[in-house]
Amino acid sequence: MDGFQGCAKSEELVLKVNPDWNGSNFDRVKLAPPEWLSDLFYTETLHTYVENLEFTRETWRGRMRACRGVGASLPANLIAEYDKKHDEALRKMVGDVFTIPHQVIMQIYRVMK
Repeated sequence: MDGFQGCAKSEELVLKVNPDWNGSNFDRVKLAPPEWLSDLFYTETLHTYVENLEFTRETWRGRMRACRGVGASLPANLIAEYDKKHDEALRKMVGDVFTIPHQVIMQIYRVMK
């Protein structure tokens, strides 16, 4: 299995220990300026692309422990439980090194004069 499937499994495990987490199934951001800024700023440029970032099992586990669905909202015992199950799942699913696609977004706005 590839890193993208490992990412889906990571999210599935977060939801098991923290069913209130609302950060799963993230959809790529559609580029459009927010309505609230139309009277204050004008859009100079909007850019996006997908970058495949390389992770090891250990660095991906660290990244997921740092997400708000785990490290920012769970007690230490549930973080440890998540990390143990996550490690076991990743060992079955991905190699030592794998990539996870990440969306990069750049939005530049200028103040209206």
